[in-house]
Amino acid sequence: MFQEHIIYNILQDKKKNNNNSLSAIEVSFCYHEGIVDQSAITCPVTPLLYPLIKKIDEMYQCWEDFMFKDDTIIHISWHFACEKLLSSRDHLWRCLKGLSYNSNCLFLGFEETGFQVHLVWVNKSLDFFFRDKSFETSSTVVTQKQYLYFLIQRIDQSFYGNSIDLVSSSSSPYLS
Repeated sequence: MFQEHIIYNILQDKKKNNNNSLSAIEVSFCYHEGIVDQSAITCPVTPLLYPLIKKIDEMYQCWEDFMFKDDTIIHISWHFACEKLLSSRDHLWRCLKGLSYNSNCLFLGFEETGFQVHLVWVNKSLDFFFRDKSFETSSTVVTQKQYLYFLIQRIDQSFYGNSIDLVSSSSSPYLS
């Protein structure tokens, strides 16, 4: 995460407008900071990358605040689930940092194979993380969870469009 903060600070300072030398996650960050205009991004997934990483961090922080507010004893399975989630999140970020953004690609602005694999890992680690329902009494954690799965669903929809049967957000098992 330290490396991420350094890169994000450099990008904010430089205000680069040339997204050809940036990675996929850097372009997404620049878009959300107003450094890169929407017209420069041809990929429907790129604007969702930085919010996904950020939302995982925010959701984890909400969960941590909830778990440690009453000196709750952390079960070893929760520790393992957290470790797995943060590890898969870090692998996804490193993957996105290593993928050069190219607006001349036909569909995505970056190589999708590695990204899809890491996204599946993040999704599986989230499912494992949310197996324990005890913290679902926190409306903040539930809201973070819903938005996180909404972002993943939007990424999937960008990849597959209407070729797969996406359930509505009101009936999705992730969003209940």
